[in-house]
Amino acid sequence: MAKKQFVTGCCPRFNPAPWQNKTIKWKNKLFLKDTLRCIFYIPLGMDKAMTKNMALMGKAGAKNKESIMLYDSNSLWGADIYIALNRKVPGARMATLSGTFLTRV
Repeated sequence: MAKKQFVTGCCPRFNPAPWQNKTIKWKNKLFLKDTLRCIFYIPLGMDKAMTKNMALMGKAGAKNKESIMLYDSNSLWGADIYIALNRKVPGARMATLSGTFLTRV
């Protein structure tokens, strides 16, 4: 019996192969930064945050060709999300990341 495939309509199905054991070097990589409320590390309102941020990114024409979103669960009660961009987005908090990173999927 084949495994059922779920299609969300927002994102391509994740393929881990290109990300496994890769070294990535970023210098001032641009991200949109947003904060989520959590209860014991469980994010609340992720759907609303993503809808809002995708609308801001679309309006600014700032979607990156690589879909990269980082999630920093920094406390029991909150987390930060970082969405990669190709340009600044008016009305959004921006952040940059620099460094050498080893990926594991």
